[in-house]
Amino acid sequence: MEPEKILIVEDEFAVAEETAKMIEYLGYSVAGVTPSGEEAVTLALAHTPDLILMDIRLNGAMDGIEAAEQISKKADIPIIYLTAYSDEETLQRAKKTQPSGYLLKPFRMHELNVLIDITLYKNTMKKLLRQKEQSYQLLFETSNDAIFIFSKDAHIIEVNKRACLLTGYDKEILLGRNFYDLCLREDAGRIKRQMKQTLEKGEGFFQAALIDRSGAHVDVEISANPADSTRDRIQAIVRDITQRKVLEKRLHDSEKWAAQGQMAARIAHEINNPLGGIKNAFMLIKDAVNDDHPHFQYVGRIEDEIERIARIIRSMLDMYRPAVLKRVNTDVETLAHDVCDMVSMGNTNEKVNIETVCLARRTQCMLPRDALVQILINLIQNAIDATEDGSVQVRFKEEDNTFIVTVEDHGSGIPEDVQGRVFDPFFTTKEGVKKERGLGLGLSVSKSLAESAGGTLTFDTVPGQGTAFTLTVPLPDR
Repeated sequence: MEPEKILIVEDEFAVAEETAKMIEYLGYSVAGVTPSGEEAVTLALAHTPDLILMDIRLNGAMDGIEAAEQISKKADIPIIYLTAYSDEETLQRAKKTQPSGYLLKPFRMHELNVLIDITLYKNTMKKLLRQKEQSYQLLFETSNDAIFIFSKDAHIIEVNKRACLLTGYDKEILLGRNFYDLCLREDAGRIKRQMKQTLEKGEGFFQAALIDRSGAHVDVEISANPADSTRDRIQAIVRDITQRKVLEKRLHDSEKWAAQGQMAARIAHEINNPLGGIKNAFMLIKDAVNDDHPHFQYVGRIEDEIERIARIIRSMLDMYRPAVLKRVNTDVETLAHDVCDMVSMGNTNEKVNIETVCLARRTQCMLPRDALVQILINLIQNAIDATEDGSVQVRFKEEDNTFIVTVEDHGSGIPEDVQGRVFDPFFTTKEGVKKERGLGLGLSVSKSLAESAGGTLTFDTVPGQGTAFTLTVPLPDR
C-alpha cells in the first residue's frame, strides 16, 4: 500500500524543509513543496494529494486562504492551515474555507502527526459515507417501486422517479405536499392510523388507493418504516398493484364461472336422468289417452313443458360449455416473461424467486395463448405457495411437435393420500391466508383448459422434496 501523499505550501524555506523531513519520518510521501499560492493550486489539481499543509501568509498575489478557496472549488482535498498568526480577522477568513484543522508555528512532530492522522481518518470516513450515500441514492432513484419520504405530519420531503411516474406529478409539485392528499379520501383516515402504528411498531404493510394527476385510482401496496432513529420521518415504499388486482379479479371470475359450470353440469346430469324417465312414461300415457278424453287437452301441454325443461337444461350447458380455444401466433419467450412478470407482481414472499428457461426450437408457435396464460399463472402461483424459501423453475421446450411447459417447486410435495384428488373441483391442500385466495378450482380449470386445447396436464411429486406439473399442448403442422 502506497503512503498518503501530502503537499506542503510554505514560503519559509527552513520551515518547509523541516516539515518535509517530519512527514517522511512519519511514513508519508511528500507530493511537492512550493512557496507560491498560484503554484499550490496547479500542483494540487495536477497530483491530487491526500492532504495539503497550507501556510496562510504567503509571498505573492495569492495567500494560502485564497489558494485553498481555488482548490476547494475543483477538488475535495483536506487542508490543514499552518500559521504563526491567530488574529480574529485571519481566522474568520480561514473558517469560510472549512479547513480540517490548524497548526500554530512553531509546532512539534507529535502535534503534526496527531492532526494528520485524524484528518486522513476523517477524510476516509467522509469518502465512505459519500459512497454509501451515492449507492443509496442510486438504489433510491432506480427502484422499480415508488418511494416517498415524509415527515410525521406527512409532508413529503423526498421522492424518487417512480413516485413521479406513479402519481403523474413532477417532483417539484410533490415536495412539500401532504401525502394523505394523494390518497383516496375514504382511505385517508385508515392510512393515517396505519402510519401512526408504523412509527410505534417500527414497520407497517398495507394496501391503499391513491389518486393520480388524471384523477384515476391506483391500487397500491405500502411498506412503511421509520426513515431514521428519531422516528421523525417515514419511508414508504409504494408498489402499483393495479394490474395484479385486475388479474386477481379475472382469475376469481374465471374460477367462479368454472364453478358454476361444474354445478350446471351436475344439475343437468341429475335432472336429465329422471326427466328421461318421465318423458318415456309420458309417451306411454299419451298413447293410451284417446282424443275424446275430457283431459286430452292437457296431454299436449305436458309434452310442451317436458320439452321446455329439456331446452332449459341444454341452454344452461351451452352457457358454461368451454368455447373453442383460439390459437394465435405466439412468441414463446415473450409469453414466458409476461406470465412470470405478472405472477412476480403479486408475489409477496421475497424468499421465493422465479427462474425461466426457454429451450423451444421455434420462437414463434401457434398456441392458445389466453388459455396458456391462465394455466401458467395458476401453476406458478401454486408453486410459489408451496415454496417457503428457494426458487420456482419454469421450463419451456418443444418435443415431437408438442409444446411442453414444466413448473417445478421445491416445497413439501403432495401427500400420497390426496394425490388422486388434486384435479377435483373445490379441493385444495392450502391453509390459512393462501386458502382464502381462491376457490380450489385452479388446477381443475387448468386441466379442463389443457384438454380443450387437445393437451394434457399431469404432475410428478415426491413428498418432502417438491412437485413438477407438466403441461403439453400439440402444435399444428408447420
